[in-house]
Amino acid sequence: MSFRKIGNILKPFGLEGRLIIRLDIVDKGFLCSLKNMYWGFGSEPEHVDEITFFDVKPRQVVLGLQNVQTRTDAEKLQNAFLFIPESDFRDDTDTDTILNDILTCLICDADGNVLGEPLRIESYPAQDMLILLRKGQEVMIPLAEDFILDFNLTNKRIVLDLPEGLLNED
Repeated sequence: MSFRKIGNILKPFGLEGRLIIRLDIVDKGFLCSLKNMYWGFGSEPEHVDEITFFDVKPRQVVLGLQNVQTRTDAEKLQNAFLFIPESDFRDDTDTDTILNDILTCLICDADGNVLGEPLRIESYPAQDMLILLRKGQEVMIPLAEDFILDFNLTNKRIVLDLPEGLLNED
């Protein structure tokens, strides 16, 4: 069975063994329909647990797993990767597919300088934001047409012309 990495466990949440997770996928809604979550510390899952709790909050996603009952249990899973079987993964719309494909692209400025590593896309009411890892820090980039000079998913390259100060280096 092949698996798709979908995110990772950031830290424990509360005393009941719940976990704050980061998802690398756009559509979090389909996770509510899953019964099991696979996790591990390498490139492949090592364990599977039944999902007992799932809550999408404005700034975080909280997950509960059957065999993670205490905060101590949850602390042991910190930094583990989350996986789902490739057969369970689904893209509901072409937009979700495109947004997920962005995470595989090289993100550059007009001079060809790499701006950072794409981590995830967060959806907000006004627009979607591309989260880049730049010089060890997470940076939010608005996914606005006005900033996109070249969008080439075939070549896995996106060229952006960002307003001065958006990538404040201070």
